[in-house]
Amino acid sequence: MNRNIAAGIIFSTILNLIIKSVWILGIDLSVQRLIGNTMYGTYYTLYSFSMLFLIALDMGITQYNTRHIAQNPHLLSKNLYNLAALKFVMGGVYLLILLVASIFFDLFSEWMHVLVLLGIANFFNSFTLYFRSNLSALFYLKTDALFSIADRFLLIVFCGVLLSGWTSYYISIEVFAWLQFTSSGLTCLVAGIVNMRLAGMPRFHIDKKLSQAALMAGLPFAILHLVMSFYTRTDVVIMSLIIPDGKAQVGIYAASYRLFDAFSQFTIIASGIMYPYFSRSLQTGDAIEPLFGFIIRSLLGASFIVAVACLFFAPFIAAFLFKDDIVETSATLQVLIWISIPYVVSIIAGAYITARGQVRLLIIVGLIAWLINLFGNIWLIPQLGAKGAAITAILTHGFSAVVLMYFSFRYLQFQKTSRYIIRTLSLCLIWILIGWGCTEIPLPVRSQFLSFILVSVLAFLVLILPDRQIFRKSLPLTENKTDLMI
Repeated sequence: MNRNIAAGIIFSTILNLIIKSVWILGIDLSVQRLIGNTMYGTYYTLYSFSMLFLIALDMGITQYNTRHIAQNPHLLSKNLYNLAALKFVMGGVYLLILLVASIFFDLFSEWMHVLVLLGIANFFNSFTLYFRSNLSALFYLKTDALFSIADRFLLIVFCGVLLSGWTSYYISIEVFAWLQFTSSGLTCLVAGIVNMRLAGMPRFHIDKKLSQAALMAGLPFAILHLVMSFYTRTDVVIMSLIIPDGKAQVGIYAASYRLFDAFSQFTIIASGIMYPYFSRSLQTGDAIEPLFGFIIRSLLGASFIVAVACLFFAPFIAAFLFKDDIVETSATLQVLIWISIPYVVSIIAGAYITARGQVRLLIIVGLIAWLINLFGNIWLIPQLGAKGAAITAILTHGFSAVVLMYFSFRYLQFQKTSRYIIRTLSLCLIWILIGWGCTEIPLPVRSQFLSFILVSVLAFLVLILPDRQIFRKSLPLTENKTDLMI
């Protein structure tokens, strides 16, 4: 077993669980409670709009770079500075597109300065992701894990000081945007310094052929990112525009989405680690099936726990976490949280299919999913508001999950596929029965909820954790090197 990789996975998971849970369920939640659903809905709409044009920031370069460096580590020094220069140019293009689009649609004239700050923060984050792609490709997983939470850690510190009342400043969406700008910029700066230590001193020579090759190779990834941005972010913009209380409904949707966002970090972490592993294993011919199956099954097991908890205890959770619109938030949460099930399948299967270089398949699936999302939102949001967007999101992610898992099982040499599917679905039934049983206990709701969590975690440890031995046979051997680079 490769102890560096296993330790990296564990370290990254624990670190992200702690920091991002504190951020999403602590700081970000406190900000929404303080400024209210309507004002937070304005911020969330601005943020979602700024994310629609991220294609111009990257054009697929980061994903191309991860795969390329994982397979050719010796090219790090050559690629780093050339592709960084290219990303600077693309950052300017992104900010120009963002400004022109906002002026053309006349959406955010009052909040243009906030949109610009969020756009620059996205520019910094894109550079940080590029720098992290080199770290993950070289399996410096602990260092990568630190940078995966660095900006959120700084935000926790900055926002915590303001929320504590120790200063005369107070939280507003303008201040919130400035803090994101600052924390993202500092993280990007340090990540760049670490990459320079790995690659050596720069040689100021622009390789046009490399830039052209990266753009051409990354173009499919860029189109894929564009499609995914549209079908994951347009719901908020549509909601804000087509119904009278759009900003308030966006705030309700954002509150419900927060729990999914917190839990989805596990899937994002796993995907970031598994993508270079898939890329290298496909090149070396190592077996992928055992680890692929274990990751999917583990993440689905944890997803079932969260989804079932919200199914039975959404009113309790909403009342505990939120201040405004408790009934609507609870109803939306009961539906929206089920996105976590297909999301796990889509992201992990998508990482495998991307590593195979079959991005065209992902683009086709994404385009169909976007059409489902667009027409579903236009139809359901005017009738059901935030709950309509939640239903549409489940349909969209569900379609993607079914198609991508079908093709993954075709490519992978799984034995007894039907047994694998039945076993996985049985996990969901087990947790539903546990949830129903806990609601029948003659105890207060808080005690029922805690009983469900306790029994579910024990069941998870019994049913899934014994399969961890799969790591011994699946993880590749790498050099014995010090992981932490800072």
